Amino acid sequence: MPLTRQLPQVEYNRWLQSPLVPGAARRELSSLDPAGVAERFGAPLRFGTAGLRAPVGAGPSWLNEHTVAWATRALGRRILARGADFAAAGVCVGYDCRRQSDLFARTAAAALRELSIPVYLFSAPRPTPELAFAVRALGAAAGICITASHNPPQYNGYKVYWQGGTQIDDALAAEIGAEMDASDPLAPLPFFVLNEVSPLGKEMDERFIASALRCVQGRGDIERCPALPIVYTPFHGVGGAVAFRALRLAGLQAVHCVPEQLEPDGDFPTTPSPNPEDPGGFGPALDLAGRVNAALILANDPDADRVAVWARDGAGKMRPLTGNQIGVLLADYLLEHTQENGAIVKTLVSTDLARRVAESRGCACFDTFTGFKFLAAEAQRLQKKGLRPVLAFEEAIGYMLNPDVLDKDGISAALVIASMACRWQAQGQTLHDRLAELSALFGFYAEKTVSVTLPGPEGQAAIKACMDSLRAQTPTVLSGRRVMRADDFLRGLSLSGGQTSALPLRGSDVLRFELENGCRLLVRPSGTEPKIKLYVLARGDAQDAALSAAEACAQDALQTLRLENYTGKRSMKIL
Repeated sequence: MPLTRQLPQVEYNRWLQSPLVPGAARRELSSLDPAGVAERFGAPLRFGTAGLRAPVGAGPSWLNEHTVAWATRALGRRILARGADFAAAGVCVGYDCRRQSDLFARTAAAALRELSIPVYLFSAPRPTPELAFAVRALGAAAGICITASHNPPQYNGYKVYWQGGTQIDDALAAEIGAEMDASDPLAPLPFFVLNEVSPLGKEMDERFIASALRCVQGRGDIERCPALPIVYTPFHGVGGAVAFRALRLAGLQAVHCVPEQLEPDGDFPTTPSPNPEDPGGFGPALDLAGRVNAALILANDPDADRVAVWARDGAGKMRPLTGNQIGVLLADYLLEHTQENGAIVKTLVSTDLARRVAESRGCACFDTFTGFKFLAAEAQRLQKKGLRPVLAFEEAIGYMLNPDVLDKDGISAALVIASMACRWQAQGQTLHDRLAELSALFGFYAEKTVSVTLPGPEGQAAIKACMDSLRAQTPTVLSGRRVMRADDFLRGLSLSGGQTSALPLRGSDVLRFELENGCRLLVRPSGTEPKIKLYVLARGDAQDAALSAAEACAQDALQTLRLENYTGKRSMKIL
């Protein structure tokens, strides 16, 4: 039996007594209560929607030098299994500004060099999309980015890319996981030698920025309104290293950075959450926007693969735009320049208004599962069929629109959003005005996401129990509304009118319910955090009506699913 499958207490004692574990980590472990032991030594790390995510600390279920080396050695063995020529292409390693990210990046690099695999190591924290770009630009075999994106400060993560710059798919993740299961996480650590790696620095920055600039060059919209006042914040993350320079090089003359949030800081001191979907971190940006009369606020998340947007409305009030709304506006803007065979890709839980916009342009819209490993794969599939996917997006403020970055990219997206804002500003409109026009043309849509946090092994069990319960007995009523159709995307089955049929998508833990009032409710576990997420998509004859329907269904769904029955440890947030 692999060591990772030992009983938690047995594995805990082994780590506690091992000379391979530093004294500080052993002291940390010695203070754990039984619940803490179960959390750190229960289920081992597993690849989710976007790699490995866990709090930083000792133990095989958390992120530390040993688990980073463990995962990297497993990845390295899968690279070597593809042949010597494949491995000789090397691996790019990047990292963000989170706690111990630089240490974990060096550990990953050392573990690869231990296997004689060449390494290209970023010399400073850089955006995750720059790492994805570098893998593609250098023709590397793979890439590793040490990042937990927008997770709370105590987390870090480990994201893997494959040749071509896409996130690894589930099959490859399972291969790496099997290699991890067959090996011991508590092995001697590799030794990092600086002159054994090839550094990536300013030259790669310039190549990445040049690629992002190509997304707006030739459109002429920034040139029509170059003085558009913009506030930019990296939310204490790594975006500031390249985003401000990219915006200025694009011709935007009035970009103002939020000084309190400009320097990378893994503690994220001015934000209640490092997720820019949470409006609580925008106080400094809103203050600055008021002083400079900004028309637009652009905020990258800590690893700069996503971007949040606030814009002034017609009355001059600064208001946020949701990820769904920005996706709709980008579809409208980008498809206008697409002559033929254009397409967009979105997730199942993202707004159908984007589909209406695409179809009005004679273009197709395709749905897939949450996560850019799915979105990028679908975009590549469409390209092989002769279509031109110009945008892939998800409601969680992630956008893929740069053909050189096959992942969500908050830098390129920020440039295109700024260009789009310039275009409408030159015509005397705001982004909110254009969105209202699109709604009037194609219908009023609204979406709400309910996120319920269920931490620890107890929480994971609660999430599984909830999903199992919904599958075991398909509800006929949800949120006080009759269920007209139920889709189980894990099994690829649809139930409607007592008849079962196959779905075109299968293999992801997602349930979708079509309700009698036209609302759609989707339920899925988060792949990056200990959460279960509920998505409500509604439509109405006016924007307020659609929003009211979405909010009512979201609140009712919480009561209907009765998540409090599964665990007492929960926190809830509606976005």
